[in-house]
Amino acid sequence: MISRQYIDEVQERLHSSCEAVCRHLLPEGRRVNKGWRCGGIDGREGKSLEVELEGSKVGLFHDRATGEGGTILDLWKLSRGIHFTDAVLEAAGFVGMSPPPQTSRVCETIDPGSYVYTPPKATEANRADIEVDDVPPPDDPPPLAGQSNGVGWEKCLMAFNADWADKIAHTRSYSIEFVNWLHERELIGVYKGAVAFPVHDANGEVVRIHYRTENGWAYYPKGVSGNGPLIIGERLQSAAHVLVFESQWDAFAILDKLEAHKPENAGIYSAFITRGATSNTNLSKLPVTSIIACPQNDPVETASKTTGRTPAQEWLRRIAMGIHADTTIHVAETPPHHKDANDWIRAEKPAHYKVFTQFVENPRPLETVDTGSNDTQPPEKQPHPILGRQKLTFPVPAGGIGYTDSAEIIFPVIGASKTMFIRGNTIHEIGRGNGEGDYLVPMTPDRFCNLVEGYGYTVKRRQVDEQKGLIFWRKTTFPLASAKILLTSPIAAAELPPIHQIPACPVLTPSGEVLGYGYHDHCGGTYVTGGAMPPAMPLPVAVNALLGLLADFNFVTPSDKARAMACLISPAMKMGGLISEDFPMDMAEADQSQSGKTYRQKLGVRIYNEVASAVTSARGGVGSLDEAISAALIKGRPFITLDNFRGLLDSTILEQAIRGHSRVNCRALRISAEVETRPFIWQLSTNGAELTRDMANRSIITRIRKHEPGYKFSQYPEGDLLEHVTANQAFYLGAVFTVIREWQKAGCPRTDDNRHDFKGWCQVMDWIVQHVLGLAPLLDGHQAQQSRTANPQLQWLRNVAMAARSTRFMGVQISTTQLVNIADDAGIDFPGNPNSKDAATLRAGKILGKLFTDTGGMPITVDGFTIDREIKIVYSDRGGEEQRFYTFVEDSAT
Repeated sequence: MISRQYIDEVQERLHSSCEAVCRHLLPEGRRVNKGWRCGGIDGREGKSLEVELEGSKVGLFHDRATGEGGTILDLWKLSRGIHFTDAVLEAAGFVGMSPPPQTSRVCETIDPGSYVYTPPKATEANRADIEVDDVPPPDDPPPLAGQSNGVGWEKCLMAFNADWADKIAHTRSYSIEFVNWLHERELIGVYKGAVAFPVHDANGEVVRIHYRTENGWAYYPKGVSGNGPLIIGERLQSAAHVLVFESQWDAFAILDKLEAHKPENAGIYSAFITRGATSNTNLSKLPVTSIIACPQNDPVETASKTTGRTPAQEWLRRIAMGIHADTTIHVAETPPHHKDANDWIRAEKPAHYKVFTQFVENPRPLETVDTGSNDTQPPEKQPHPILGRQKLTFPVPAGGIGYTDSAEIIFPVIGASKTMFIRGNTIHEIGRGNGEGDYLVPMTPDRFCNLVEGYGYTVKRRQVDEQKGLIFWRKTTFPLASAKILLTSPIAAAELPPIHQIPACPVLTPSGEVLGYGYHDHCGGTYVTGGAMPPAMPLPVAVNALLGLLADFNFVTPSDKARAMACLISPAMKMGGLISEDFPMDMAEADQSQSGKTYRQKLGVRIYNEVASAVTSARGGVGSLDEAISAALIKGRPFITLDNFRGLLDSTILEQAIRGHSRVNCRALRISAEVETRPFIWQLSTNGAELTRDMANRSIITRIRKHEPGYKFSQYPEGDLLEHVTANQAFYLGAVFTVIREWQKAGCPRTDDNRHDFKGWCQVMDWIVQHVLGLAPLLDGHQAQQSRTANPQLQWLRNVAMAARSTRFMGVQISTTQLVNIADDAGIDFPGNPNSKDAATLRAGKILGKLFTDTGGMPITVDGFTIDREIKIVYSDRGGEEQRFYTFVEDSAT
């Protein structure tokens, strides 16, 4: 069988090469804007079928003529006319993946009689709480003639073939192993062409079939008693965790991620599925120590006009009121921005099982539920001192309830959900990027008012009738003025989890643990927003893979290549907190445009499944460099890139941020926030920016030369190198982790090279690039490049030398006037005052005079060029006068 992970990887690679896939499957179609259009799944010319090529919906297709739609793998299956499994294998070959390893099934025998369920008897007092089908008729009819198990469940099991297993696994984001496990335990089948589940009687016999129709769920046969719960797992009484769900889809999603189907987890998890909000909610005959109820997140609009409760709240109320006398109940909550557990799994595809063990092991205790009447509260439950029985209420500060009282009830609930965070002194949430990466968003009062009802709690105002001695709770909206005060409450800072970084890929910690999707306490608060878990691999495989990424770059020196490699590995060191000292800015410099300087930095971003925040070099006022940097810091994405920067890079906030051990106050787009600067990775690409001395000392400079015309770059099944890395992101992240683990295994050593202000980072990375990757020393020749970039006059001369290389003047003597013309033709500005009224030749003469004075008249060497000067007497009608001539020569080594 094919694993879910393998299918996801195939689909991710198809997404990264979506247009190539469309050309292959739908050859007569054509690209229109961001989609691929054709006349149908046979690929004929037309425009009724469209495949999304970009954005968050990449790979999804819809045919308006037939109503068909689905994922890119569904399209492959339909267009090729093959089974889903065959489509996955064929698509894997197309994107260059090896066949999947064969997985074995886990076979266990279900004991349907492990739980004896007796529906409650209908009385006038409880009749409203019982589904009609829950009440058995006076006499059960005999089993239908000619059908084993009474209803033919064996035929349903036989109809559930590999295609059905693939379909359920794919559409519901379950692992194929879990779906097969359900089938082997005879818990899933097919009836009338629809997915179906068994209904067992007290003896474990299947007496009804619960199946899906176009109009909803139905039971077969009609008129037969019993629509009891669906039980999954070992005997409920002995399970370590008993989970109660309304829907089987939610139960399957959580059990799959908890790996309940694996033999080593047998007896740990059991699930009780009620099959609806009002069915099978009387658990009084289930003598277990505790249960964990897993409600859905029904929107407020679905609340009953009579009770004010949503279906999920009603379900939870019935569960809580119907439990056994010796049973305690806790609640495990799905993140509030997802409607249910299966929606959560399908939307975010969290890969790491730790997310779900925390989901089960840290549920919220339910001290009291809002039952709606005074005579149904269990006597042993103690009411909340402020709310009384209204534990499912978020109280508005009013009617004797202060802001502190309200905050003490609201923020512990929100904090436990890990959906709002404290960053500096400001509350943030995680914004879901539209193909641009997730980011942090400061919480506004308006947004808080909109979100506060999404935590399963009802916002109410308490009113007291002193004459009658009564307290009334009335549903209301959360006041904006109260939200403004609560957002600055010290209780929020105490109860909400801190957030330090939001990497989009798993993180390797100093202990060697790899942190997957979800919130972790690591580094003062880390929320991993996505990314597949990286594979382990032998060290030679990892080294060859990483060196291969740099094979097509034309580095000026071997140490430039070493610095490029260090910048590929460095982000993992920062995210993991593996180096406590400051990290330098990755400065990529090239001799010409389109040399690959930005491309090299993009490779590093893609390895970490990230999208960099781009900063432009606007100057002053609205849209200034400091404001653009502030906006990027507020968003919180790890990578911040100053792309193709020109001119002087002089930013106080940037210098503070790169130092990394301070907080800065950022203001941008009417948003203000205090930001901790340590988690950011800074990149600068330029063909000749001017740096201040402090900025140069904070940078690691990597130089690249443009290849000669006609150079053939490597190609991959996915396209170019960037597309290849994107499609294999987890593999290359695994290669980085393997190299770092080798350094950890050696005892985290360092070299003793002191040629950079950021000694800690440089000494660690110098050891890794030399001793693990076999590259040149990290800092050879680097101080000269720092001096040049911090010297505006020398940087100007370097840019002129680059421009002269492509003219006929290289290697010949040129006058100052000719040198000025070369600079003017290349658009090279003079350093210093841009409003100077001095003639261009005079400004050039002053710059060159100072540089040659600094060398004592000796030739100037800068970035692979040597510039010599000769003073001659030139005669004219005015007589003889002294003139200076310059010769530019490129060193043979470059």
